[in-house]
Amino acid sequence: MKTPQNGTPFIYSVYQNQSVGTKASGKYYGRSVILSTLDTEDMAEHMMDHGCLYGQDVIKGVLEKFFDCAMELVFQNRRVKMTGLGTLGISLECEGQEVVDKDHPYDVSNILAAHIRLLPDATLDQQLSGKKLRSRMNFVNGAASSFVDVNAYGGGEDDGNDEP
Repeated sequence: MKTPQNGTPFIYSVYQNQSVGTKASGKYYGRSVILSTLDTEDMAEHMMDHGCLYGQDVIKGVLEKFFDCAMELVFQNRRVKMTGLGTLGISLECEGQEVVDKDHPYDVSNILAAHIRLLPDATLDQQLSGKKLRSRMNFVNGAASSFVDVNAYGGGEDDGNDEP
């Protein structure tokens, strides 16, 4: 399985937290710059361009079938492990309840949301999470980069994990 080499350039931008009344107010943070999003067809074309023996239509069909089956399984309370990438599963966002017993069962209205999550693979050969992954990256400030116009992409999409 191929993973990026140590020192692979990764573009980031800087933003200032504009929230009011929090300890993060006014502080500056790094944010990943997302240059594009590939859909299933784009991914199939990319894989084909890397010398896959199958055509784009076959690859796209396999990817779509994988997605359908993965969603079926996570909705059956199962996890789907993609060796080397990570594990898909559903997590629940809940409010606590003071008492749960036979007379007071857990109130399902306390389940506020459900999320499909990818828990990155953290095996020694992949290390797709945390400080180990960071150590393999060579960060390039998008504002100072000569090969990308960060503003053309909105200064980088928020992946939801950058704010404290």
